[in-house]
Amino acid sequence: MRYVNVHRWMGRIFLGGVAIGSIGAYRMAIVTTAGWAFGFALLGLATAWFTTAAMALYAILKGQVQVHKEWMVRAYVVTFAFVTFRVLNDYYPGSRLQPDGDRAISIGWACWVLPLLFTEIILQLRRMKSSVASR
Repeated sequence: MRYVNVHRWMGRIFLGGVAIGSIGAYRMAIVTTAGWAFGFALLGLATAWFTTAAMALYAILKGQVQVHKEWMVRAYVVTFAFVTFRVLNDYYPGSRLQPDGDRAISIGWACWVLPLLFTEIILQLRRMKSSVASR
């Protein structure tokens, strides 16, 4: 509670970054020269990014702090997907697989879907553990 104002301002900056980044990602998805399948993967990532951040905002506006925390975890996982894409594309052992377009499409989905899946499993296991402990 001591840093609530700092937290709120950092949240606003984060949401502004997500809004600007999502618009950029949507634009890139529409005009990409890498093909419609890669554009669709990028469109999915941009939608997941915007949606997770919007859900976190909605939860905190409704006063649901725990739900807000969980959605922020998801939002940060999806935010980091852009970095994950670059790492997988450049350094993953399969980063030289051909054709380039197929590799980019696969990584375009894997960079956010897989981390988000694992995050969701962890969040739900925590929830199940805490509901068992509260009985």
